Amino acid sequence: MKTIEFKLLLKSAQVSTLESWLSSCCWIYNRALEMRIKAHKRRDENVNYNQQQKWLTGIRKRKETLADVPFQFERDALRRVDRGMKAFFRRLKDGSGKFGFPRFKSVLRYDSMEYAAKGRYVRGNNLVSIPRLGLVRIRCGNQRISGEQKLLRIIRRASGWYGQVIVDDVSPVKNLEDHGPVGIDVGLESFATMSDGSKIANPRFYRKSERRLAGLQRSVSRKKKGSNNRKKAVTKLRRQHEKISNQRRCFCHQVSTELVRKHPIIAVEKLNIGNMVRNRRLAKSISDAGWGTFTTQLKVKAEEAGRLVVEVNPSGTSQECPECGAIKRKKLSERTHSCGQCGLECHRDHAAAQVILARGLMSLGSNRPWRDSTSDSGLVVLNQAG
Repeated sequence: MKTIEFKLLLKSAQVSTLESWLSSCCWIYNRALEMRIKAHKRRDENVNYNQQQKWLTGIRKRKETLADVPFQFERDALRRVDRGMKAFFRRLKDGSGKFGFPRFKSVLRYDSMEYAAKGRYVRGNNLVSIPRLGLVRIRCGNQRISGEQKLLRIIRRASGWYGQVIVDDVSPVKNLEDHGPVGIDVGLESFATMSDGSKIANPRFYRKSERRLAGLQRSVSRKKKGSNNRKKAVTKLRRQHEKISNQRRCFCHQVSTELVRKHPIIAVEKLNIGNMVRNRRLAKSISDAGWGTFTTQLKVKAEEAGRLVVEVNPSGTSQECPECGAIKRKKLSERTHSCGQCGLECHRDHAAAQVILARGLMSLGSNRPWRDSTSDSGLVVLNQAG
């Protein structure tokens, strides 16, 4: 499965139509959530998705504004409520973390809708067919869409309107190389350190834009609430945040694609980022790094390319010596690993990456790797299973 994104080049009348559709879908979402809450409080009953579909069919006959919206877009609002309630009760049953009860949404924050049906939405490289809206010009660069189109998603952002198509693309990944297995230690000093000693610099997109964001935020706070000038200032602020998000996502795409292209086995730490951002001193930098996005993209692309991503226990990877396995306790400020038993001295992130690779290979049935001067990565695997 692949998600192809493109920008919609809409006319003003088409923008007004999509705005009204989003408003109607938001109204359905809020009424459906209200229906479930009241049924539970007053009658101790649970309303399911099928019951709300029948309610939607009836109310469409009474409200003309709802009848004008494609039925699949309105069903998407019901599916969101259903997913949110199921996720809430699952977390409540498991007792894991915050329960996260679904919340009512403002029309200003309801920014997407899905048409969950197979179809031929994208036509060529410059047109997309939106149900009940017709053909719309698009800009999608050099992306080529091949395979069955399973879903159409319309998204409203600060920089304009976008479309996404979910495609069932089974075409093989090309230009794969074999540079051997690699371990990756993500960090803040460097975005990633490899087990062969190479590093990827941390771009720090948010940190570099903080002064710009602060100025835009002050501009918003100085404008009168409800005024057109405030709306313009808010739009500029949203566009800057969107730019940072796009930069981070593009960077993660480039790095993950290159790693999957070169390495058949990739070992990474299974990090609980939700707990890590509770550290108030490092939360902003951790969020700015985008480790979660990077790991997700790495796993998806590896699966498409027939490569393997192994997640290992992160406990003690920076304290363990990759040469002899001895534990050398270090504070976060100590950036060099110096082993008192075997004498190994290297950067702590490099040592951690080698430990991660060792743990990843061991989880696949290999014996503990050890160092060998004839190997480029410095690691040799003996008695690998299979």
